[in-house]
Amino acid sequence: MNNSNVTSDGTREMISHGIAQTVGSPSRGEVTSSTQSALMGIVLARIESGQLSFSSLVNRFNELAPEATRTWIGPGINAAITAAEVERILGPRDLASISNEAGLPASEVSVELAQLLPTIIDKFTPEGSLPDAPLVRQAAGDLRTKIS
Repeated sequence: MNNSNVTSDGTREMISHGIAQTVGSPSRGEVTSSTQSALMGIVLARIESGQLSFSSLVNRFNELAPEATRTWIGPGINAAITAAEVERILGPRDLASISNEAGLPASEVSVELAQLLPTIIDKFTPEGSLPDAPLVRQAAGDLRTKIS
């Protein structure tokens, strides 16, 4: 009903604001590497299209790195993960697909995604839980157009 729409709109706004604050802006004196910007665009496009299920991604991380994943969803400082953990969690097929799309070696992609994915998961869970899939896809599309 209306209350759920307000909550959904509020959550979508919180997601957009959180990611927008994370992505560097030269006009604000911040720098985001072109690699991170490209990978952010690829991940957001895949979430928006449904090719990459955000909840499945979080579940994969939660199965293999539960302590770190809890810090991304909950309040406080996000725990770091390694490139090797990203490789293990994403698996060779998904990592190769993202690497091919980015035109970068898988080893470089996994290093960058080790920094990027915790932030994406953190910002897409501003209320400490996974938002509904349509809301996540909509927010991903909004953000992708802002950073493109």
